[in-house]
Amino acid sequence: MLPLSSNPTSLLRKYIKIHFDDVDEIAYVQDYNEENNCLEVMVNPSSEYEFYAELYLEDNPESWYIVDIVG
Repeated sequence: MLPLSSNPTSLLRKYIKIHFDDVDEIAYVQDYNEENNCLEVMVNPSSEYEFYAELYLEDNPESWYIVDIVG
């Protein structure tokens, strides 16, 4: 588990591996919503299993966490 950066905007336009719902998934960080304090991501981008998710920073690391930054 990687610690969440003190500057979430540093993750913009990067691929990250996240752990949530007991699985690891690849996600593309599209935006950081400062008002809601969440990362807006596409999980499993460019696949038939692609979906949008909001990762609320207050829920890290209890509900989700970053396993790795992959690109």
